[in-house]
Amino acid sequence: MGNRAGLTLVFLVLLAFACPASADDGAVKEPATGLSFAKAGPDGMALLGVGVRKKMVFNVYAAALYVDAAALAKEVGDDRKPDRVNRAVWTSGLPRVMLMHFVRDVPSDKVKEAFRESLVNNMTADDYAAEKEGIDAFLEGVSDVRKGEIFTFRTSGQKVVVLQNGKKIFDRSSRRLVGGMWGSWFGSRPVCPTLKKDLISRAAEVLEK
Repeated sequence: MGNRAGLTLVFLVLLAFACPASADDGAVKEPATGLSFAKAGPDGMALLGVGVRKKMVFNVYAAALYVDAAALAKEVGDDRKPDRVNRAVWTSGLPRVMLMHFVRDVPSDKVKEAFRESLVNNMTADDYAAEKEGIDAFLEGVSDVRKGEIFTFRTSGQKVVVLQNGKKIFDRSSRRLVGGMWGSWFGSRPVCPTLKKDLISRAAEVLEK
């Protein structure tokens, strides 16, 4: 791993270890969990929104989405309505990073079940079958999640890299798999509709710059 790549991964992990919000306007607080995330992300990426993944009445993780603002602006053009921004985040190849900061312990079988279900729900049957080997490899790398741990999903073009608490567990190039993973949050059957909305809540501010 090159020095720049190594520093980027370290930055992502440190960034995701969020702290309670302060008067510093360089951070955005996720209110349900009390965690805050920096507005300025790695490689010049911008914080597009934060939200919480709930399961029934329980908070599971705080999420923060970072995107290449220039690439997003080019992708959506003059149509900056939420549906268009959602579609761009879901289906385009723009560089983006999702941080999932877990606020409770979750056993690996439950994490794997949730990831697999979301992929099934947001990929066509043919795409899922074509990528089953890669999906199985990704899930094989998932271990028990402890409170305070972070999953990092980083994609650009067809490339996807997944880290669990700073350790790389998956690295592959697959257009179908990138689409399926982002479909988990932005597809037609997202894991949490309110999270889908919250993750682009700063779009107007980000696209104005």
